[in-house]
Amino acid sequence: MKPLVLTMTAFGPYKDKETIDFTELEDNRLFVIAGNTGAGKTTIFDGISFALYGEASGQDRDKSLMLRSDFADDDVHTSVELLFTIHGRTYRILRQLGHVKAGNKSKTGERYEFFERLESGDEIPCVDRQMVSEIDRKVEALIGLTQDQFKQIVMLPQGEFRKLLTSKTENKEEILRRLFKTDAYKQISERLRTRKEASEQAYNRKKQTFDHYVGTIEAVLPKREDSVLFEVVESEHMNVNHILSGFDEELLFYRDRIEADEKEYHAAYHAHNEKQAEWHQAKALNESFEDLAVKKDKLDTLNQQVPDYKIKERKLETAQRAGNIEPYEKQTEASRQTEKVKVNQLKNAETAKKNAEKAYENAEAHHKIEQEKQAERDEARRNLDKLKEYVPAVEAFRDIEKRLTSLHKTKEQVETELAQLQNKADAVKKETLVKKQTLDKIDSIPSLLSEKTIQLEKMREEARVLREFLTAQKNVEEFRRDVQTKQKSYEKAKKAYDQAETAWLNNHAELLATRLHDGEACPVCGSTSHPMKANTHSDGVTKQSLDNAKYELDREDQSYREAKAHLHTSESTLTTQSEAVRTYVDNLDKVKELYDDLVPRGQELKAQIQSLTNQDKQRTALKKEVETFEEQFNTLEKQLKEKEHAVQEAKTNVDKAKAVYEDRVTTIPEIYRDLEKLKQTVKQAERYKQQLESAWDQAQTQLQHAKQTFTQTETSYEHVQKQLLEAENNRKEHEKQFDEQLKQAGFTSQQAYQEAKMDAASIQTLKESIESFKQQRILLMEQTTELAKKLEGKRKKDITALEKEKETLKTAYETAFKMWKQSEDYYREAKNLQVQIEKAHEEVVAADRQLGRLTHLHDVIRGQNAQKVSFERYLQIEYLEQIIEAANERLRHLSNGQFYLIRSDRQEAHGRQSGLGLDIYDAYTGQNRDVKTLSGGEKFNASLCLALGMSDVIQSFQGGVSIETMFIDEGFGTLDEEALHKAIDTLIELQQSGRMIGVISHVQELKTIFPAVLEVKKTKEGSSRTAFLVK
Repeated sequence: MKPLVLTMTAFGPYKDKETIDFTELEDNRLFVIAGNTGAGKTTIFDGISFALYGEASGQDRDKSLMLRSDFADDDVHTSVELLFTIHGRTYRILRQLGHVKAGNKSKTGERYEFFERLESGDEIPCVDRQMVSEIDRKVEALIGLTQDQFKQIVMLPQGEFRKLLTSKTENKEEILRRLFKTDAYKQISERLRTRKEASEQAYNRKKQTFDHYVGTIEAVLPKREDSVLFEVVESEHMNVNHILSGFDEELLFYRDRIEADEKEYHAAYHAHNEKQAEWHQAKALNESFEDLAVKKDKLDTLNQQVPDYKIKERKLETAQRAGNIEPYEKQTEASRQTEKVKVNQLKNAETAKKNAEKAYENAEAHHKIEQEKQAERDEARRNLDKLKEYVPAVEAFRDIEKRLTSLHKTKEQVETELAQLQNKADAVKKETLVKKQTLDKIDSIPSLLSEKTIQLEKMREEARVLREFLTAQKNVEEFRRDVQTKQKSYEKAKKAYDQAETAWLNNHAELLATRLHDGEACPVCGSTSHPMKANTHSDGVTKQSLDNAKYELDREDQSYREAKAHLHTSESTLTTQSEAVRTYVDNLDKVKELYDDLVPRGQELKAQIQSLTNQDKQRTALKKEVETFEEQFNTLEKQLKEKEHAVQEAKTNVDKAKAVYEDRVTTIPEIYRDLEKLKQTVKQAERYKQQLESAWDQAQTQLQHAKQTFTQTETSYEHVQKQLLEAENNRKEHEKQFDEQLKQAGFTSQQAYQEAKMDAASIQTLKESIESFKQQRILLMEQTTELAKKLEGKRKKDITALEKEKETLKTAYETAFKMWKQSEDYYREAKNLQVQIEKAHEEVVAADRQLGRLTHLHDVIRGQNAQKVSFERYLQIEYLEQIIEAANERLRHLSNGQFYLIRSDRQEAHGRQSGLGLDIYDAYTGQNRDVKTLSGGEKFNASLCLALGMSDVIQSFQGGVSIETMFIDEGFGTLDEEALHKAIDTLIELQQSGRMIGVISHVQELKTIFPAVLEVKKTKEGSSRTAFLVK
């Protein structure tokens, strides 16, 4: 990836659109980015990183809200556009942030674009949808690097690329994990841990199940003497094979017990059945004797009721005869009722006939009167038609009056608005003059603000130099005290170790002396004579105590060396800062006094700048207000002209409407010019006409109706007369038939007939009662005869004794059945428990094997071994070894063969993972030491070589990656002259391989040596601008 053009708008210190055209470098591929602190040098790196990955280059600036320029106007959106080439093709990417404008509640303006630019100048989209997620994926796939990899090998922000060198082993692990994507192996370890925990839980559950089944043996089965199973269960150590063998013996016992219990049950059950049959026979015989006595009593009762039922039979026969002639009675009564109805109908028909005749005469008279009013009806129609002809004309006249009134109102309204506009225009003009006068008074603020801002920047730079000197001076004093303290600790630890070592050697000599015997050769000198053997033995110093003392000595020695290294670095820094301070003060003792005096003056100047800034904002706002008032005044003048034209037009419309009104008003009679009164008169004429016509129509209708009614009543009267005659003949005939039927049925009078009558339900009830009595009496007679024959020669039995014997036998067989079933239950429970325990034991064994396999595999993966190296870290060590090998190729040159990076195998404390530590081999001393003991410049060289080595390794693993650019932010200020030149030589070698290299630095020598400089300068307003200077 190689940048061509970078365009930043309202981004960081860049207020407006700032374009950096890298093609201006032409063939120069090495340039330095120079400028004052805070001018915006690092922001250029941030812009490239933000355009590609949506985030800034450093972790302290990774929030997008921090990227918007404080100088930008509210209507300008923050955006970065990058034109770059890769693999011979050109691409354009744009990221524009949304922000909340003044007066709004939500962000607006967010926009993203990613296009490929063709040679013709046309652009084609690189993604289907121009959205962040798709653009991010496409950029990473195109460049072949994640953002973390990009920051490690292409863009090296301040302090970021030193992390791999000096950070803890856990941080190195995280860096290598992001760069080489080894997190999958960490996930494998996590998944194995989860599976191991799950397997352990499964094993515990299986073991609990097995223990539960074993524990239920005593709860489920009764304890027996001489039981092998219970002897095993109650023993201190149980063996599952012994338990299963005990179950076999227990099952055999219950199988024999079941057979014996079953035989005992069947014998008891047979005896009970025989006794129960004998009891049922005796009970049935006694019940037959009781039944015979009851039936004889019932038969005697029925025989006493025979006379009463003879009377009921005669009453039933008389009621049945009366029921046969009842239809003739009903027929006669119906004829009489019909005759009465017809008599009443004849009277009503006669009355209706007389009323209809009178109504017909009245209708003829009314019809004649209404017929004579025909002339009056014709006059009412003509008058109504004439009035209706006036209505449209009067309505048109009324519309003209309304329009005339409306025009008058419009004219008055327009004149009022014209006066208001004139007053408003005068007020705006007056206000504009006042604001212009105020603006002229404060127009000199920007130049004064610029002067104050430049003065403040100078004071800040001076304060920074003084503050850094004071800090360096303080650090030197603290490090000197620290060196003295750690020197004493080291000497104390050295003395303790020497004493422990001497004591340990003496202990060995004393121990050897105690084991020497005359005649035996000494293992040290070979002598067989031992005249002066040591005969005392002091308290021994153990090897562990000696090792602890050695560890403490090494730790204090390392701490002492580090303290001296820090002191040396601090003293070098103090020397450098002293040279910078002498620019402002010759006497270094007065630095603190000068700094204390400079701070309040700077604060006072800052307050003045803030006040001027606020006034400048007021000036800008006032300027906008003046422009707004001028626009308002111009608009009001235009509106005044339009209103004057409208007033003239309104007057013309009023005159025209008035002339039309006066022309039409003479055509309508004065009495009808009021539309409401005219409509009321029309309604009255319509009502009068309608009344006359309604009266004529009603007279005609009434005459026709009266005539029809009279004709109908005459016909109805004649018809009712005929029906009455027929009803009289029917009544007489039916009365004759009824009398004949009474005589035939044997009734001497109608009174006798009425007394004999019964309703059908009563007759049926009486009949059923008689038949039921007869049937019941006959049945009882048959049953008593049959029972007497059956019981002849027999006696009652004593059933109580039989009942007691039966219950005794029942209890015996139930007890035998319970014992039988209990034995079967014990056998079944024992069998189930045996199967369950055997199955549970097999599952426990299988779960234990699975847990063992997973535990071993998890320990291997997570590095639970002597080297404390996990599988993921083993792979990372291989990557780190390759990076170190590539880094040492350059570090050997930069350090004149003094330093070589090596991977340290030292064990980390507290059981942490090891293998990623870095040491430096010093060829001058022939010793290894921690990289943290390097000086600032040495650390920079080592870090740079590591970054370049990492770039080589990543490119070798990412086959399609094309790294044509590298940016380095700061770090060269810590190098001495020789180291600086060697670092520059390394960068020159890199750019000769085709890479474009940009370096941010305050080192003046770089500006002189590098063929091109990108100058970043602050303007008077505080924002920044850029420009290339190519030599």
